[in-house]
Amino acid sequence: MTKDFCAQFGPWALVVGAAEGLGAEFARELAARGLNLVLVDLNRENLERIAQELRTTFVVEVIAVHQDLAAPEAAATIAAATAQCPLSLLVYNAAEAQIGNFNQLLADKASRVIAVNASAPVELIRVLLPRFQAQRRGAILLIGSNAGLIGHPKTALYGATKAFLVRLGEALAEEVAKDGVHVIVACPGAVMTPNFQRSNARLWSPLVATPKDVARSALDALWQKGPIVVLGQGNRAAMRLLSLLPKRLAVKLLARVMHSTYPDPG
Repeated sequence: MTKDFCAQFGPWALVVGAAEGLGAEFARELAARGLNLVLVDLNRENLERIAQELRTTFVVEVIAVHQDLAAPEAAATIAAATAQCPLSLLVYNAAEAQIGNFNQLLADKASRVIAVNASAPVELIRVLLPRFQAQRRGAILLIGSNAGLIGHPKTALYGATKAFLVRLGEALAEEVAKDGVHVIVACPGAVMTPNFQRSNARLWSPLVATPKDVARSALDALWQKGPIVVLGQGNRAAMRLLSLLPKRLAVKLLARVMHSTYPDPG
């Protein structure tokens, strides 16, 4: 499996949003499968630490790129840093989320959510896709969310950007299949990342996946036809149940869950 994966999707992978949590687990899993890595994140200290860990543990080449994904020059900077790397896989994991009712979001924070979650992956795909098409092999793995499959009150804007990735991935997968390029949008539910822990969410622990399991399942899904993959057995069951309900009732139910998970202060 490891050799086959490396042959199909190696020798280099780009992981965007790699300094901690799910992104760091994607990097570890890819390194374990024998791929060299370009890691991108805003957190320079964590990024360098993960890069050195991978070099030591897995004896792979790792390039660390310190970059704010919300910056207009982000895609160009990453493209320049990877110009000499025979990339065949993009994992876009970076994301910004603002929790709260939509009218409580600050304008600059809302703009950042849109820039990191939607604008940046579009520009990066525009830069990398011609390279993948020219070599007639490659894969794009976009990390979506259940919030992109159905409205989640209290994360409305985040969910809207993830829904954007879902529709982008669906269409793109069909457009580039003839060129030997795989496109998958992997949609996990809640994941026990540092960001999730910092949010002080109140959610029954069996409903929260581990980053390692999500990263492994998402990479394995690259072998599937896709393009949309809901990760986790319990997660899939919950989404199937919600799909049976009238949409408005399903969103009302999720509103109760979200208000319980992220109670209003005071």
